[in-house]
Amino acid sequence: MKISKRIRETCSLGMLLLCLIMTWSVFLPDPVNAQQTVTGTVVSNVDGAPLPGVTVSLKQGIANSITDDNGYFRISVPDGSAVIVFAYLGYDSQEVPVQNRQSLQVRLQQSEHLIDEVQITVPYGNQTRRSFTGSATTVRGEDLADRPRTSFQTSLQGNVAGLQVMESTGQPGAAPTVRLRGITSFDANNAPLYVVDGVPMLTQNVSGLAFSSNSGAGINPNDIESVTVLKDASATSIYGSQAANGVIMITTKNGKAGRTDINFSANYGINRISTGERNKPLSTSEMTELLVEGVINSEINDALRAITTPEAAYEYLLNQGLNPNINTDWYDVIVQTGQYQQYNLSASGGTEKTRFFLSGNYYTQDAVTKGQGFERKTGRLNIQHQANERLSFNGRISAAAQKLNTIPGAGTGQNPMRSLNRLVPWLAPYDENGGYNMSITHNPELVRLENRYETNIYQAVGNVSAEYKLLKSLAIESRAGIDFSFSDDFRYWSPLSRDGMGSNGRGMQYDRTWNNWTVTNLLKFNEHFSDWGINVTLGQEASRRNLKSVSTQANNYVAEDLYTLANTSEPYIAWSSESHASLASYFLIGNFDYAEKYYLNASVRRDGSSRFGQDVRYGNFWSIGLAWNLHKEGFLQGIDVINQLKLRASIGTSGNQLGDYYGALGYYSTNQNYLNLPGFAIGQIESGSLRWERNRPLDVGLEFALFNNRLDGAVDWYSRQTSDLIQDMPISHTNGVTSLNYNVGGMKNYGVEIALNSRNIVSKDGQGFAWSTNFNITTQHNKVTAYQDGRRVEGRFLREVGGDFYQFYLREYAGVNPQTGEALWYTNSSRDATTTAYNEAAPYKLEGKSALADFFGGITNTFSYKGVSLSALVYFNWGGSVYDVWGQYTQSDGSARLSETGAISRKAYENRWQQPGDDAAYPKIVYGGSQSGLTGQESTRFLYDGSYIRLRDVTLSYQLPADQLRLPFRSTTVYVRGNNLYTYVKDDLLPFDPETDISGLLDQNLPIARQFVFGINVRF
Repeated sequence: MKISKRIRETCSLGMLLLCLIMTWSVFLPDPVNAQQTVTGTVVSNVDGAPLPGVTVSLKQGIANSITDDNGYFRISVPDGSAVIVFAYLGYDSQEVPVQNRQSLQVRLQQSEHLIDEVQITVPYGNQTRRSFTGSATTVRGEDLADRPRTSFQTSLQGNVAGLQVMESTGQPGAAPTVRLRGITSFDANNAPLYVVDGVPMLTQNVSGLAFSSNSGAGINPNDIESVTVLKDASATSIYGSQAANGVIMITTKNGKAGRTDINFSANYGINRISTGERNKPLSTSEMTELLVEGVINSEINDALRAITTPEAAYEYLLNQGLNPNINTDWYDVIVQTGQYQQYNLSASGGTEKTRFFLSGNYYTQDAVTKGQGFERKTGRLNIQHQANERLSFNGRISAAAQKLNTIPGAGTGQNPMRSLNRLVPWLAPYDENGGYNMSITHNPELVRLENRYETNIYQAVGNVSAEYKLLKSLAIESRAGIDFSFSDDFRYWSPLSRDGMGSNGRGMQYDRTWNNWTVTNLLKFNEHFSDWGINVTLGQEASRRNLKSVSTQANNYVAEDLYTLANTSEPYIAWSSESHASLASYFLIGNFDYAEKYYLNASVRRDGSSRFGQDVRYGNFWSIGLAWNLHKEGFLQGIDVINQLKLRASIGTSGNQLGDYYGALGYYSTNQNYLNLPGFAIGQIESGSLRWERNRPLDVGLEFALFNNRLDGAVDWYSRQTSDLIQDMPISHTNGVTSLNYNVGGMKNYGVEIALNSRNIVSKDGQGFAWSTNFNITTQHNKVTAYQDGRRVEGRFLREVGGDFYQFYLREYAGVNPQTGEALWYTNSSRDATTTAYNEAAPYKLEGKSALADFFGGITNTFSYKGVSLSALVYFNWGGSVYDVWGQYTQSDGSARLSETGAISRKAYENRWQQPGDDAAYPKIVYGGSQSGLTGQESTRFLYDGSYIRLRDVTLSYQLPADQLRLPFRSTTVYVRGNNLYTYVKDDLLPFDPETDISGLLDQNLPIARQFVFGINVRF
């Protein structure tokens, strides 16, 4: 079997890394010159399951270790009288005397309030679940690692209540659409704020030319310790103007004192179209069948009216250029089985004073269409140093290089999915001499092999911090962080291509530099007085975001295969820009508790943004959160079924800035010419009164843990009222411009979230059969509360007060006349009359037809027995509608005649009207007809129910028994994984994968991949 060069190289690299690790581990010195070594295992007293990550240390001494995935540990002790301390989150610490034993079996007692002790990452610190008054969900890093996905965001889909993660394209490296508890703005950013180790991360499309790129793809998911999604005012408002859409906190891994832990993993898999068979292109014979019917049905001229038999219709088509001897399957030409590979190497460890975490990662993934793909290389170093009892330092830095081979935007002719769905099968990509078929306007083979669409993104994220304890309860901390990105885009259109033909080849270079620095200073006070606890943080923060762009274009290449712009003869067209935005903030956070029963959290923040006018630059934001641990009350004591019960509520405000750095400022535009002389013109009028968009979230929640912590969860009701939304309003042209920004909009989002975690079957010794389930579901409702002029039609949507922001506004398709086969439309919303003339039908609001889903969520089941584990995640998205933007072309009913882009969809072929009495979904085919399926004929004919259920992830793993096999590793796990294995689509007529962005528009993007992966993970 022939193996590609890239596979051989990457496999060789993986084997080399593995050999280096094994060689290194042989020569690693023992950190302690001990006289005795003690080994053993640590398990839970509840089910006997091994506990990984337990801290094992000497009560008196510096020796330290941690348990591995099997609960196994090894530690050096000075003599047989030593005492070993075992500590683990959620369990009571235990001291065990060695007593000259060489092996120990330790059973840790689970804490009475396990859920209470869970740590939650919050802005500027951590809190226990017990004291937290907000709504948050934490996802463990191990649930994100080694996934065949380019970013951690897509792995959150189905795992967090309230969080929608939507992949509108299968382009590897593209950014998913992420929304938390709905949308809060008409035109500003609706994405959550991402914070990586305290540094806010850029969320824009970093690339200047790529259809989509993702800063999050530069984060190695294997480096992540946890991801915490903060949802309500109590959790997010301290970030003020940046937190209107929620906050996602990413915490990367730290080293632990003790033995150096080395981890290596390797993954290989394949990618295929997940729903490719739903709309496979028609063959020449199938298309001919349709066109023969169309000719017989056509009455557009006398010649066609005279044709009444299939034989005569077929002869007519031959004379018009139909070639029955060519049958191109564009699916085979364009689609491929892509490859996926990932290798990860990390080392962590240190001493009591200095700890480190070091990692490197290589990731590559082909798209499901030929010529597109993604490659990433990352490195990270995290260091923590305790200089003395008062002073500590923390430093983290990561670097990433992304390479994307992308496609142009969905609607362009170079898009291979456009060719797949629209090119007719009697055209071939190559002529009889083996050259490109130049009669095809955008030949997908020529575009793929001759043009170049390359994007390189280089990223660095780093931060340093120092904390000094002034007193036992008082400390100061300073942090500085930077998020840097540089994108290098190059596009080349060959002289053979339609886009480069007129200029003898065309090239474009587009470079963008982003950097965002943040400096934070904190004064922290933490003290307990009897039953009272107080934690106060006073802070100051400043940040600045800079963007610099340079673009150059040139034509007329002088030689083939020399792509740089220096090899062109026509003058360069150059352009550049520079933008800056700053934010200055002051804030105060207070957390108070009494007897670990009653909790109050309050915060206030004042933000000043350069994006607004001088008089309204500053905004004040606040939050109040309350929590009551009911299980601590006497009236619930003695009820053994309740382990934890907490009622909480929060309210507050947050803000949203302008998306445009200079959207409120007045300025002149300098790119104006008059009589070949440079000049100025008014570019924008100052909006001096333009102010912050304001979001007021309200949340009421109940958290619980029952039946000895075997069932825990949370139920939340949330409401987010947004006011002063910014909209672009038309103004008199006499001002020199046509529109101006005003605060005129309002919106409300509300719904219910339910999250449940259960241990259905518990193994007594950790080796028997066990079964656990995680389930979450979210309902969402959206209502526009204020809008310019109260009502406006924007594209396919109606925006009006009282309505859903994404409610569709279209002509309503009434189906097919069963006797004539003609398409019908309702003339008005009362549906009391129909017409066969599209222009006689009036568009109107479609009740109950919104792009927003009624509810969404996920359910994960995990089964384990001895070293075998099987988990499966099912994701569901139910109730929203999706619109096929290109349906009017791919379902043209024959109006395209023999055009090169006149292919008709398989769904139309299988469900068309053919004879009187047919109850068909699609009208009859009419050659050259103009009744339906033409440009601009948008209607509910192309609107579908977007409900679907997807088998998102299935993983089968086996942890090899290292002690029995005598392997030279601490642990070895092998696994197979499948992604997007099956998708149930409620609407059988929907020709494409229903997953798209929040607008519900299907736009011929690359389809999502089905993946099969094999992997191995080794710990040394």
